[in-house]
Amino acid sequence: MRIFLHIGTGRTGTQALQDYLKRNGAGLDQADVLYPILERRNHHNALALPVCGPNLPRYLLNRYGGDVAANMAAFETFFDEIEAQVRARNPATLVLSSEFLGREFPAERGERLFARLRALSDDITVLVYFRSPADYYLSATLQTLKASGNLKHPNKQIARRIIQSWEPLGARMVIREYNRATLLRELELEPSDTL
Repeated sequence: MRIFLHIGTGRTGTQALQDYLKRNGAGLDQADVLYPILERRNHHNALALPVCGPNLPRYLLNRYGGDVAANMAAFETFFDEIEAQVRARNPATLVLSSEFLGREFPAERGERLFARLRALSDDITVLVYFRSPADYYLSATLQTLKASGNLKHPNKQIARRIIQSWEPLGARMVIREYNRATLLRELELEPSDTL
């Protein structure tokens, strides 16, 4: 089985990709691809719990709380559910996606996730999209204005450090520049669809 781990990064259409994969489960089944749907959600954000450690993004902190040991247990339970779907279906390809995996972290935090992935397959590809710095800055600034009405500096994109976090884990890395038009074409979405 091949595993594709999409680690998103900010402002690269991750939500649209996840929505597309969830909506097209029947077509994926026919292609022998499993995109697990857990808790009726379109993402696999609990996979990021070991990688984040005590530094959880707001979504994960609100959902799971700040107790690292409890979060590791939640991660294990979540991955058990993925593993059960894999064993039941035995797909040729497994696709997992979480925007919270697109971050910098110490390699030892990634080992827990990769130990579970490697128990399923050694054929693991980490797929990451980055926006060009100027495009990222503009998109993040517009999102900040929409969300709060206050202009503040968006977080800096740290592409090199994100890649360096994943490299020691031994997965193949596929790094692409995010291009909205290309993603729309690949997902067969209309230009008016939100990314």
